[in-house]
Amino acid sequence: MTIRHIKKINGPYKLMVLVFSLLGIIFSVWELIARPFAHSYNKGLAYFSMNTWLESHDLLEFLLVGYASFYLVILAIIAVQFVFRYATLCKPSMTRRFGGCSVIIWMTYIMFSGAVYGGSLYYLCSPDEFSDHYMRRIIYDYYNLSITHIPRFMIVPYALVVQTIVPILLFVLPIAPFLVGPLLDIEMNFPAGWMYVILCLYPPIDTITYMLIVSEYKRTVLVMLRPVLPKGIKLSTEISTSTAIVLAR
Repeated sequence: MTIRHIKKINGPYKLMVLVFSLLGIIFSVWELIARPFAHSYNKGLAYFSMNTWLESHDLLEFLLVGYASFYLVILAIIAVQFVFRYATLCKPSMTRRFGGCSVIIWMTYIMFSGAVYGGSLYYLCSPDEFSDHYMRRIIYDYYNLSITHIPRFMIVPYALVVQTIVPILLFVLPIAPFLVGPLLDIEMNFPAGWMYVILCLYPPIDTITYMLIVSEYKRTVLVMLRPVLPKGIKLSTEISTSTAIVLAR
């Protein structure tokens, strides 16, 4: 729809929308295969796979790392979009710096962010004897699984308004307590797999809200649904959205 029907949004922002949509699709499909799950227990966070039909332990570890990497890549593209929207509203001339060769720069930034996060997870959070011993009983009691036989990673430390709010509520806040809790020495013990459901809800919800905000999207959807809509519904041929016009500059 964005490629063929949306004409008022073009340039680097259209590319950002397409990249984000593609990342959202890959992120959701990846979750179905990797089946990531987490359990937070006091100072530890076990991040493991509940997949039962892939036998390769190494492949499942790769999928877990890839899922975490995609999470950071999506956060990075959200950050790039936020800066672009800010520039659009406050300094429209700056939006030109996101096009041309600069596309390579911000694309490299989002990929580098995912690579750093995934690499850090793989090399710094690989399970060892201490982490396995710390989480062994909890994992067995809750999931009847032997911790040494599941692909896993351990963290055991010692010591525009709508599209800004939505990622905070659905993509940042759900996972924040489980990452910050161990650092603050907060005692907790509960499964955290539900947060992956919330994370997967974000890409489609963000897309839907964007389509509801931009009038051209709404009109295009109505045109596509014209054959099944009641005859009493009239389609407006006028596109009145300041957002689309501004982003097209």
